[in-house]
Amino acid sequence: MKKYKNKKPVDPDTVWIPAGKKVTVAGKKIPGGMIYVGNYLQAENKYSRSNIDPALINPKLRVRWLTTDYTAALIGYWPSYSEMHSTCRAHYLNWLISGRKDPTCNIGYVYLFFYGLERRFYVDSKTSVSAQKEIPSIIDEVKRLIAIYGSNKYFYSYANKILEANFVKQHSKSFYDCKPPKRSTTKELPMPLLLGLGQFASESKPVPSDWAYAWLMLHPETRLKMPAKRCKKEFKTLFRIHYTKKYNDGMIIKPSKIKIELKYITASSGISDIKIPCGNLTDVSLLKTPINQLNKIVENCTNALKPLSRFLAKNADQADSINSLLVMPEELIKETDHPKAKKIKKTINSLLADQQEKFVHNAKLLELLSGAKNNRLTKKESMKFAQLLENFDIGIEPDPRFSGISLNGKEKIILFKLPQNAPKTIFKEYKTATIILHLAAIISWADGTVNHSERLFMEKYLEKTLDISLGEKIRLKAHLSWLLKELPGMAGVKKRIELLKNNEKKTAAAFCIGVAGADGHIDPSEIKALTKIYTLLGFQNVDVYVDIHSMMSFPSVSPADGPVSVQKVSKSTGGYKIPSKSTIGEMQNKGVDLDMNIVQTKLKETAEVSQILGDIFEEDTVEEIVPIPEKQKIDTKTIGSLDVEHSELFNKLIKQPEWQREDFEALVEKSNLLPDGALDMINEAAYEICDEPLIDGDDPILVDMDVAKEMII
Repeated sequence: MKKYKNKKPVDPDTVWIPAGKKVTVAGKKIPGGMIYVGNYLQAENKYSRSNIDPALINPKLRVRWLTTDYTAALIGYWPSYSEMHSTCRAHYLNWLISGRKDPTCNIGYVYLFFYGLERRFYVDSKTSVSAQKEIPSIIDEVKRLIAIYGSNKYFYSYANKILEANFVKQHSKSFYDCKPPKRSTTKELPMPLLLGLGQFASESKPVPSDWAYAWLMLHPETRLKMPAKRCKKEFKTLFRIHYTKKYNDGMIIKPSKIKIELKYITASSGISDIKIPCGNLTDVSLLKTPINQLNKIVENCTNALKPLSRFLAKNADQADSINSLLVMPEELIKETDHPKAKKIKKTINSLLADQQEKFVHNAKLLELLSGAKNNRLTKKESMKFAQLLENFDIGIEPDPRFSGISLNGKEKIILFKLPQNAPKTIFKEYKTATIILHLAAIISWADGTVNHSERLFMEKYLEKTLDISLGEKIRLKAHLSWLLKELPGMAGVKKRIELLKNNEKKTAAAFCIGVAGADGHIDPSEIKALTKIYTLLGFQNVDVYVDIHSMMSFPSVSPADGPVSVQKVSKSTGGYKIPSKSTIGEMQNKGVDLDMNIVQTKLKETAEVSQILGDIFEEDTVEEIVPIPEKQKIDTKTIGSLDVEHSELFNKLIKQPEWQREDFEALVEKSNLLPDGALDMINEAAYEICDEPLIDGDDPILVDMDVAKEMII
């Protein structure tokens, strides 16, 4: 290789062809400029193989135009125009003439052109005003080359370093005001990201979620699991939600003593390594604590995405289906751009308009579910759909999660608006309240119409006697609306009444009489219905007439200051006597006219001061449902991510490999849990430990004993 000794340095500006200028080399006009053309240009690196800059095009050197195939691999690893074969010079010049844009060009020629851009940016701009003015056009050209040849990771890496260095020059005082980078071609954090995070740390400012996400994703030690990889968009959104929830405006990074040192190794052998000052910024790439904290968020997000990931693994073509939406984490529902979510919102808003609640056909909702078979959902699908609606602050009654019903297109429900942040679970006395309201609705429907005063009576006690949240009151009121619109009859009532304690049955009886007499008259048909309900509650038929007669004959007195119990007549208490047969007969034939002042006073004395419905919910003594001592409950060993209650249910389920659905639901009922919700939670824990479900089937329900053993171990 030729070296020029004692050659006088040349001003780079005199051999640089600016952008857009043409120059003639070997008889050919080369458009576009941005190249060095001249007899000599010293290399900046004094240790280079030649003291001639490799990017310099010397017009005196021979060019062999026999072939102009710039795709041929004839060029060496460290190309230099002055040292390459004359045929290769023809190839290179032909690529320049063609506009430097053919993606099939041998990458060596692209590098040779790029060497000139590197020199102009890194070296000449230190002293040349012209070079400094040309930096924007150089940056544009580098970006253009990346767009064409960036698939070559080594070229991308060198080219991107110019962009990074320019970023440092342009934003030395505000690195974090820019958007964080999305890509890295090395095993290190991209320089703009490192600088931005360093500035956040040095100034003790919170790191925004997009910067934290970029830090995590581009960190060399990050290893995402399949749910995060398969559900990329959902993972990114979920990370932001969890990060913001934990850190509000962002994590504060504690400054360290180790500072950032910027050093670039250039592609051109004619340029020495470049050092760029960047201030006294913390080097976060060496910090362990912050990235460990971010990985905890990653773990939570990954676990939350497992159901969706498993679904997409089996149904890759159903990413936009309603079923994928049903298994999406709750936090994502309100923020997702899922097409089904948009359709559901639009349909619900159209159905409700400005109303708080509306009586609608299930079919209108099931139209949203293209996967609904025979216009009907299974119990599990119904529960998931109710949960999905709740994430849009919409409730339905009866709710499949709490009532066990399946949504059927032939039936109707109450659709209603929930306040934001309404409780996601029912209050523990909800089932008891719905049973009593069911009985009261039967009484209200007994004469063929629901009287306004009867409804008002029930709503009044829902509003004033239950110490529950606004969301819970709205839900219970919606349930009442459904009962009074679509009386479900007596089916299943007997079984539900068995769940009531004795004091609750007494309250239910008193409340039903109050509803029957809310309009001042108890119709014979209502007396007949009361008789049936009293029988279901375990009372004698005659008790109906005793209780009604007591309201007819009870003297008007001031309400008691405290709770007064309803007691059966006895010699010691001097209660009300059983009416005569003629009186009972008259009641049966003509009904009863009541003085509502007496009714209200009686009801207050029997239950209302201490809450006609409220005494149901304030009872501290609970009948023992699960025959396990409290101490033993506390000591129960939990299984995986399950809580104590679900772990206890797990231990009961694995005692046998098969359960009839009815027996399974009875077992779950005794555990005070919801059947399908408990099943899903136990299977989620099984997936986390064994990557397989513990429970399968609907009826019978099958328990995988091998999975059970692995979960216990």
